[in-house]
Formats: sequence, C-alpha cells, structure tokens
Amino acid sequence: MTRKVSMMRGIDLTPMERLDLDLVQWGKELGPGYAESLSYPGTNILHPSHGAHTGFGRVEGKTLSDEIEGIVRNMEASQFIKHALVLRCNYFHPNWTMEMRLDWLLSKSVKSSRRGYFDYLAPAKMYVLGGLHKMKKSA
Repeated sequence: MTRKVSMMRGIDLTPMERLDLDLVQWGKELGPGYAESLSYPGTNILHPSHGAHTGFGRVEGKTLSDEIEGIVRNMEASQFIKHALVLRCNYFHPNWTMEMRLDWLLSKSVKSSRRGYFDYLAPAKMYVLGGLHKMKKSA
C-alpha cells in the first residue's frame, strides 16, 4: 500500500500528519464566517458542529475542532497571540498566497517575514499537539 493511500485510510500517520489533518478540519469548521464574524459566545451557541441542543443556548457534545479552538484561545490568552494568529491564518485561509497571509497578519499588527511566519507556525502546532495530548491523558 502506498503512503498516500495509507494516509487516506488513516493508517500509519505520524502525530504531526494527524495533527495537520485535524487542523485542516478545524479551519473548515471554524474558519471565515464563524470565528472572524461572530463573537466567541455567539460562535459557541451557533456553531453547527456541536451536538444536540438541549435547550435555550445549551449544547451537548464537542467536536475535535471545538477542542482545538479552546487550545488556540488558550494560546491567545497566554502571550502567544502571534502564534495563534499565524495558525488561524494558515488553516482558515489555506488558498491565500504568502503575500496575502503576511498582509493579513500586518492588519492584525503582526509584522512578519516568510521565515518568521513559519517560525511562529511550528511552535503553534506543537502547542496544539501538546494540548490535545494533555486532554487525551486526562480523559
């Protein structure tokens, strides 16, 4: 079986490959239209990936994307705002050119070069991987 086919079936994925697939899904579920245009409380109530509604504003169940979003919000709250913005930019706007990404970051007061972009992205991904691992151990 080729590597590409095995990846599609979810077999033999490294933790970083699995994380990348999870982050792509997070970007699709919580990308533009949710996190950028709604307030965070609105995002929690209106997000379509949540489980069944049990009453006014109450939601049961969380998806992996919701867990990742919580980790990224924690990253933003703990002095890693630039890392979180680069992560959001990378996965919320996967079709943007590097110039468009750097311009978007500049609009958020993050001046970065191409190399700096990837210097922020790598530790941000490791932060999320560590957060998911911690959640898995505590569950």
